[in-house]
Amino acid sequence: MGLMDAPEYKSRPSIFFKLRMFWLKGELWQQLIVVLSLAIFTQLLGYGCGRAIDCKPGQQDGQCGLGTSMGLLVGFFAACGIVVFGVAGTVLKKISAKREKTGRRPIAVGKILGVGLGLILFYVGSPTLFQYRAYLAAGNSSAVVLSAVEVVAGCWLILRAFFKRSLS
Repeated sequence: MGLMDAPEYKSRPSIFFKLRMFWLKGELWQQLIVVLSLAIFTQLLGYGCGRAIDCKPGQQDGQCGLGTSMGLLVGFFAACGIVVFGVAGTVLKKISAKREKTGRRPIAVGKILGVGLGLILFYVGSPTLFQYRAYLAAGNSSAVVLSAVEVVAGCWLILRAFFKRSLS
């Protein structure tokens, strides 16, 4: 069997392409339900992680409940971020698609959300980096590393939004 006798190659779309097409074909209310269910799942995941580390053998009575409350708090903030960015991105994408159909210039949703998320990450990570000596003296080097990652990711998102090449 030679090279010319090989069967014709047929490419199949990836699962991510199929999911993206399914997402774009959906109605706005369906997409918002998906965003809200993802936020609820994130809240439950935060609660579960907090509950998993709570009241282990060797902990004092005052420590029981701290993991659960911190898990609820972290899950709440993560769910709020998903709701804010998910709803804003979904609504802006629908408005952008309608503007593009009518021939007007579409909204740069990726730039708006990228800059917003980048500014939040930069705002969250930079105070710890300014006080890195105090954190390192307390033996909390993981907070400094995590804050450095947040600052770098925030700067990357902001720069990517402004310097990303557009398809032409």
